[in-house]
Amino acid sequence: MYNLRYSISGFDKNDFMTFYFLPRIWLKAGSFYKLLFVMKLIFLLLTITAMHVSANSFAQKISINEKNASLERIFNRIKNQTGYDFFFDKTLLNKAKLVTVNVKEASLEETLKRCFINQPFTYIIQEKTIVVTPREANSANLIIKEMQQKVVTGKVMDVQGEPLAGVSIKVKNAQIN
Repeated sequence: MYNLRYSISGFDKNDFMTFYFLPRIWLKAGSFYKLLFVMKLIFLLLTITAMHVSANSFAQKISINEKNASLERIFNRIKNQTGYDFFFDKTLLNKAKLVTVNVKEASLEETLKRCFINQPFTYIIQEKTIVVTPREANSANLIIKEMQQKVVTGKVMDVQGEPLAGVSIKVKNAQIN
């Protein structure tokens, strides 16, 4: 049934390219290369399937339907559905407004954006942890406030009610340039 020694067509039996213990069907013209092609296709399909499963685990979908819930409750729901941990200061969450969230099969990013609308803080995703931090004040508003000058008007009078000439006014505990 099996010969112990076969050669690929075109080579001599004494040549170095002989295969031992291979069934005769494998050594027919082109069948070895067909087998090799099928093995490559199977490997490619397995690799694509593994990558697809991996991508789906990162693109987790979240479904939450909460009305006037605390952010801490929403964080617990997200943690249960995704496995992401939350890192935040409890005193920071005391400043949070109640949240109404109604999402179905939404991404983590979309769900978090809806939770943090009109909140005094923001978030950063680092690996499998969501870090909640205070929202920084808008730098444009800070610059405008600094540039606004306060104008003080009035008259400085002495004890008899007469105006004093050349008087300077200093605001206590303030540095004026």
